[in-house]
Amino acid sequence: GLPRLSGPAAERARLFHFWQEANDKFARLGMPVVAARMSDRGAFTLELDNGCEVVFARTPGRGVLDRFLVSLADLDEADRARLARVDLRYANGYVVV
Repeated sequence: GLPRLSGPAAERARLFHFWQEANDKFARLGMPVVAARMSDRGAFTLELDNGCEVVFARTPGRGVLDRFLVSLADLDEADRARLARVDLRYANGYVVV
């Protein structure tokens, strides 16, 4: 179905493009993005189809998501399904719960 997008009206195009790029990457691992939010301060949050929340900084670096996806690909499907929250706001790593 269609994604749920939520954020400031002036940022709709930016939010859509962020969702589209992230969804293309996560879908390759069988984890499509079902929702994307942008806070008033410009921070992004994605929700994957398994309910996992992925949190980004206000200006997410391209490499941050790509580095995480390399690690995510190393997990088997059962481990990926157990993810609840991923915090990608850090320059040198991330937190996975």
